[in-house]
Amino acid sequence: GKQEEAAKWLAKHCQEFTSDATCATQFVSIASSIPNPALLEEASAPYLALACSTPDTCANAATWIGNLFMARGNYEHALSRFERAANESPSAEAWQRVASAALSSGHVSRAQSALIAARRFGASSDSAIDRQVEQARRDQLLRDALKR
Repeated sequence: GKQEEAAKWLAKHCQEFTSDATCATQFVSIASSIPNPALLEEASAPYLALACSTPDTCANAATWIGNLFMARGNYEHALSRFERAANESPSAEAWQRVASAALSSGHVSRAQSALIAARRFGASSDSAIDRQVEQARRDQLLRDALKR
């Protein structure tokens, strides 16, 4: 029940366990339950360093971290983790995750680019995320036109 104390201890001592990701995994898990957004960022760096021994394990780890950030509404951090995952182990699903996070963080052009990449891996061009990105692009064009 003392999550913050546990996080402080793990932040200080996980570096002693460089060959095993168990401590780093626990640090991420605990950090994700604490409202301080910087703590999850701090915990994710050493975890990813340990987890990124192969492209697939790196992609899985980055996706997990991205999902944790998305759940907290920290879309910018989620976007960067999903982009890393998609670059490590590209797939339609990975690039669609990137598009969703980009859209959530207000980066319409990055979302469009991610959808183009998703299509290269077999994604359909009429998915819900495609429609959302297209609507966001139209809304952005309309806002820009009204500013003039």
